[in-house]
Amino acid sequence: MNFLRPRAINAKAHLVRNVFAKVPRKLKKIVADDLRSIFYASSKKKAMKSFNVFKDK
Repeated sequence: MNFLRPRAINAKAHLVRNVFAKVPRKLKKIVADDLRSIFYASSKKKAMKSFNVFKDK
């Protein structure tokens, strides 16, 4: 059994909630799309590339 999976999901939810607390309402859609591209990337390399683009904005 893998007990880490629910913790990872929980951590992701808290991360998103914390990010949205700092983002103005009009930018939440853009930030949500960026985070989605990071979380659902098909590989770690693509996720890191998306993260770097997000970080540089």
